[in-house]
Amino acid sequence: MSMNVRRAVLRCGEGSFTLPLEKYEQWRNIALVFDPERTSF
Repeated sequence: MSMNVRRAVLRCGEGSFTLPLEKYEQWRNIALVFDPERTSF
């Protein structure tokens, strides 16, 4: 399971999202919560 979580995070890495630079202070720290009970495969 941990490899699936790691792979998902890496896929969402640099270049995946176009976040506005002018709002960097708002989105620079993001808390990611993973709940395997709510995950479907």
